[in-house]
Amino acid sequence: MEEEEKSSSKSDVLVTGFGSTNGESPIGKRKLSINIIKRIGIGGFSTVYLAAARVDNSESMYQVAVKQIVKNIPNALTCYRRELTSLTALSNSPYTVKLFGSVECESYFSLLLGYSKHGDLCDFIMKRF
Repeated sequence: MEEEEKSSSKSDVLVTGFGSTNGESPIGKRKLSINIIKRIGIGGFSTVYLAAARVDNSESMYQVAVKQIVKNIPNALTCYRRELTSLTALSNSPYTVKLFGSVECESYFSLLLGYSKHGDLCDFIMKRF
């Protein structure tokens, strides 16, 4: 994904967390303060942002990717559910991006993901070979 458009916005959301082998997540079902730093990619049905997330007003910040799927596009719910199901099923794999949680807003479905500084697998391979 190419880096684009710097922006900054902040919101507080209640995130439903997904997780590790024992069913726990570093986030769980908690209030997050999410600060969008910049847009890092755009695709056919979603936009991905680099963000900083703070859990329950703690001092710890997590660097995350926020994938927003616009609700008003055809098949948005199907795309969201498919991706959520796939990432949840693969949540214990060390070879996939970590799914921390999801949020449904009025206009978007959002996935809170681990941030990969090298982009997606396709970008990484294309840069290497």
